[in-house]
Amino acid sequence: MRRRSRFCFALAAAAAASLCAQSALAEEPAPPAGQIVLVVEGALWATAANGEGTPRPIAELGLGADQVVGAVHVSPAGNLAVVESEVGIHWVQLHPDQVRRAARAPCGGPVRLAPDGSGFLCSGDDGLVYQPVGWRHRELPLTSTAAAALADGELLYRDQKQLWRASSARPRKRTRVADHAPIAHLLPSPAGDRAVGFYSEPDSGEHIYAFRIDDGRAIRRTLAGPSMPMSWSADGRWLLVRDTRKRACVIRSVGGETLCWNGYTGLAVSADGNHVLLTRSTREAPAKDRSLYVAPILGVSAKKPQAIVQNAWGAAAWWTPE
Repeated sequence: MRRRSRFCFALAAAAAASLCAQSALAEEPAPPAGQIVLVVEGALWATAANGEGTPRPIAELGLGADQVVGAVHVSPAGNLAVVESEVGIHWVQLHPDQVRRAARAPCGGPVRLAPDGSGFLCSGDDGLVYQPVGWRHRELPLTSTAAAALADGELLYRDQKQLWRASSARPRKRTRVADHAPIAHLLPSPAGDRAVGFYSEPDSGEHIYAFRIDDGRAIRRTLAGPSMPMSWSADGRWLLVRDTRKRACVIRSVGGETLCWNGYTGLAVSADGNHVLLTRSTREAPAKDRSLYVAPILGVSAKKPQAIVQNAWGAAAWWTPE
């Protein structure tokens, strides 16, 4: 680093040895692949998820060293990063060999990235805003409580208890996807063929339902009880959620297998679906332990997370460069 940082990237020797030892056991996965992306003193940095190599800056955000970062998002395609902070939304196209300067988006959170990194949805003063990569933002005539960005500039959103699909360039020319729609936390899969969302209904109560969005039927099936979908693994095998007992859980999208980590908040799942990124501290619930943790997704019970970064303030994402 150019100067001493309060953030500690160094993976503790014991933790590194533990990760390496785990990979040597037949029942354990290989060390985590890809990069962990987080904000360090106003810039976006990447460090290897397995603790090897040297951390490096990948984007200039123009934030102050003490400005609070609420969330870091990276598209499943690995080409777009968006940072939510107390001063606004910054976005940047990622390049594995270049340090780029982020742009400021004229909107606020929450942010919903398109899986292919073509743009993202955010919230404006009068409704939703779509920010495409390389083009001027679009103010949309939509105020939906459940909306998401799809590939190629398309949108998925709730309107009058139904689910609709439209182009962000022509949002009024729309196609009905389903006769039902979640009230919040709509999250399409990276492939864009499925989605999950939070439903609250008098007869069935509160659930996370999963359904297809490409077959014209969108038949729902229960995936989880009351919880908040956070993100998918890039391969679509696992869904990361936060349940009402303040646990981080991953749910297999087909089969429903579930692993949970008590006292942690989930941030992301690795692209290969083999590891989960966790924290004990968030902006909404700060804690003394502000480390980032990685845990393998394996077996029938959750494995103990290993700390990889200290003082990260609970905002980070997983990045697998293109």
